Amino acid sequence: GQSGLPGDPPGRGGLVRTVTIPEAGVEPALEQLHIPSPSFFLVRPDGYIGLCGARLDPQEVARYFDHVLGAPRRFDSTATA
Repeated sequence: GQSGLPGDPPGRGGLVRTVTIPEAGVEPALEQLHIPSPSFFLVRPDGYIGLCGARLDPQEVARYFDHVLGAPRRFDSTATA
């Protein structure tokens, strides 16, 4: 397998949990299903696959979240209420 994200996408703290599944022993099943090795899958809370590919790219995951959830909120720490 490949390692997970180095951290949450910017502005998306706590939205991503990474589970790494070792390839050992599952290669025949992956080959039979034509799933490339290595590969990654972003599974949404409703169980559907939102994003997948051969190589996990943190920037692509961030773009996916921006597309689905809108751009993350940016707060100006110098603003007063």
